[in-house]
Amino acid sequence: MPPLRMVVQAFDALPNSPVLAAKRLIRYLINPLLWRYVSVWRRFKRKSNIHESCWLGPNAWCSTYERQTERARMEICANATIRGLLRLELGGRIVIAEDCYVGDDCILDSAEAIVIGRNTMLAHGVSVFDNDSHPMDLEARMQQTVAYRSGRAATAPRPAAAPVRIGEGVWIGCNSFIGKGVSIADGSVVAAHSVVTKDVPANCLVAGNPARVVRSLLASAELSA
Repeated sequence: MPPLRMVVQAFDALPNSPVLAAKRLIRYLINPLLWRYVSVWRRFKRKSNIHESCWLGPNAWCSTYERQTERARMEICANATIRGLLRLELGGRIVIAEDCYVGDDCILDSAEAIVIGRNTMLAHGVSVFDNDSHPMDLEARMQQTVAYRSGRAATAPRPAAAPVRIGEGVWIGCNSFIGKGVSIADGSVVAAHSVVTKDVPANCLVAGNPARVVRSLLASAELSA
């Protein structure tokens, strides 16, 4: 929640004793963690369209190019929890729908579009890239490195990219990787440490490197019923 709301809640929870209340309030206001939250929220408010009901972790962060000032390119909807890094390359777009969870140490890197549906959970360490980050050609990679070092990112060779779409009610296990052009349909689960390079159908469990369908989740639900 926004830091101002956190401070209001802290005031509401103060004890009746003025002395104890003053001591607790001072400890709260000088806590570095509070000011970390302030910094994180200021960053997201400046770089994205984030709903006031969202929750941001102390290590959450977002990154965009200074030339790319349209806040609508990064949209975080109501009640989403963000604890990782959201990064926009030039031309990228990230949309996180209502009630999503993006865990600690997650990286979402977009040069095209990453769209995540409602009630989807990304466990800690998940990486979602809609681009290859660097060109396959060695000379092009060297040119890119030189351009980045000199602050001329717009002149760097652009790696291959394709939109990523993750549906509603999806669960992606810890330290999994979702590559460019992948679509994960509603209700599916990606097992931990999986590498997803192809589309995932609805309501199934996938696992492995590369990830393959293990079983239908609908069938197991029917058996348990």
